[in-house]
Amino acid sequence: MQPKDFIGLVLAVIGVLSGIAVLTVWRRGRDFAFVAMLVLAPMTEDYDVNFVSRDFYRGTTRGIEFSLVDILSISLLVSGLLLPRKGQSRGYWPASFGLMLLFFAYACFNVAIADPRLFGLFELSKMVRGLTIFLAVAFFVRDER
Repeated sequence: MQPKDFIGLVLAVIGVLSGIAVLTVWRRGRDFAFVAMLVLAPMTEDYDVNFVSRDFYRGTTRGIEFSLVDILSISLLVSGLLLPRKGQSRGYWPASFGLMLLFFAYACFNVAIADPRLFGLFELSKMVRGLTIFLAVAFFVRDER
């Protein structure tokens, strides 16, 4: 593990844990985190760390990425699960999430039978990031507000 990977991993864990704590206590902060997540989403390459990076690979991702958008989405999702807004339940199955999981299982099967698996794992990690952002948005935007 390279030093930048270790520093990135430690900062990501600290960011997620502190984000969960802040967004659970400060409910207005969820609004700010949601807007920041949407604004930073197109610029995610500027604020990310690539683990197991392969610069010669020319796919949609060159490693297992973790960015500021991921920190915000995980914090928003977990804080919404721990302490939902008034009148909302914790248990909620967003529309079409089952089909997304079915497609993810299909992609996992394809990566399992592929050779080499590493580049497929890069894409699977990107799909997990997308599912996390989808769930964070679905748990945040649940009413007309």
